[in-house]
Amino acid sequence: MEAIYTRRSIRKYTGQPVGDEAVRALLKAGMIAPTAVDNRDWEFVVTRERAVLERLSDCLGHSGLMLKEAPLAIALCGDWDRAYRWGRDYWVEDCAAAAENILLAAHGMGLGAVWLGTYPQTDKMRRVAETLELPAHIIPFCVLSIGWPGETKPAAADERYDEAKIHIDRW
Repeated sequence: MEAIYTRRSIRKYTGQPVGDEAVRALLKAGMIAPTAVDNRDWEFVVTRERAVLERLSDCLGHSGLMLKEAPLAIALCGDWDRAYRWGRDYWVEDCAAAAENILLAAHGMGLGAVWLGTYPQTDKMRRVAETLELPAHIIPFCVLSIGWPGETKPAAADERYDEAKIHIDRW
């Protein structure tokens, strides 16, 4: 619960690289997330190359500015060809679960990260797909900007809890 309560979106980084072992741990955390009928219809594009990070930043506009300084990004994508045939859009939920696992794992490892939305904004999706040279059946869902934190933020769990949003048994 502590990781859930204290994880915050971190947009400033020290510039120190994120090692291969840490990246592998983040990807393993993403891949342990549940998927519809255990379909595992996600793909992960790991980016450390400065030029690609800067192009991704440009693709995402203001929300992606931190990628210009981040040492690492992981793009989560859905594989339309693997998408569950009786509920094709479950890939969105599958990618979201993987993204949250990676964010929590990053926090637990002392890394900072932020979720940069891509799907369903078609222009951002197209530009990210072009930048990452994705095949046509691979759909960009989000980009996670990751690095060693260059900022700290207080926990926000208590201030976000809102009993007015809770309905018991029915509305």
